[in-house]
This record gives sequence, C-alpha cells and structure tokens, in this order.
Amino acid sequence: MKRKFAANKDALVKAGLPKELADSVAKYSFLAPVFSLIDVSQSVSESLETMISAYYLIGDALRLDWLGELISGVTPTNSWESRLRASAIDDLAWRQRVLAKKLLEETRSQKGLSKRVDAWFQSNAFAISRTKSVFARLRAEKTPDLAMITVALRELKRLA
Repeated sequence: MKRKFAANKDALVKAGLPKELADSVAKYSFLAPVFSLIDVSQSVSESLETMISAYYLIGDALRLDWLGELISGVTPTNSWESRLRASAIDDLAWRQRVLAKKLLEETRSQKGLSKRVDAWFQSNAFAISRTKSVFARLRAEKTPDLAMITVALRELKRLA
C-alpha cells in the first residue's frame, strides 16, 4: 500500500503537480472505498481500522491492485466494452469488500488481525490457490481482454 501511494504521488509530481497537491490526490485513491467499508465494518461489528486493514491485506495477498490496473488499462473498442470495463472495476472493489467481510466474520474467535488473516488463508487455501492460478494464467497472456478478465472476476466470486 505504501509503495502504491509513493508511486502514485511520484507519477503526479512527474506530471507537473506540486508535491503537496500530489500528496493529497494520491491519498484520495485510498479513501475512495472508505464509505462502503464503514457500512461493512458496522455490519460485522468491527472497527473501521480493522475493516480497512483486512480490505487492503486481502488486496495485497491476492494482488488485486494488479488486476485493477489491468482492467483500467484495457482500451474498449465500443460503448459495450466501455460499460463492461467500468462494471469490472466496480465488481473488483465489491469483491474485495466481500472477501474482507468474510475474513472478519469467519475468524471472529481469533485474536489479532494477522492471526485472523493467516487462519482465513489457511482455511481457504484450496480456493485461494485456484484463484491465484487463474490470475497467473491471466498475467501470462500477452494481450488480456475483457473476456479473460471476466473469467478471473468469476473465479474471485467463487472465493467470496
């Protein structure tokens, strides 16, 4: 997460934004999911800090940032593909929230977030392995398209 923030900020500075403004804009990208995470944290009776940490830990472990960047990088050839790309971006964020919620619900008896994350990954090892395998095949593609991304998101849905 810190690397992504630094990379975003550096890119904005290189594009000509003053450092202070680049810092503010880079922080915004991390705030985008906060409102929905507030709702989810309340629904599972967890602190917002715990929910946000779980959200980003799931994202880091599954490399969902990479998938999001891949989706954003696809150039649509028509309005339907443009809609599909926007839908895929929304679906990815939604899946990440669902996974974080599931992690917190299924590990309530554990103490400490790192132990909870480890326990959840261990109890879901087969499904996580299958999802990572699909993602690895997608990464190996020379020119991934929205159909391939849709399949990868479907696999993420199975995990959630």
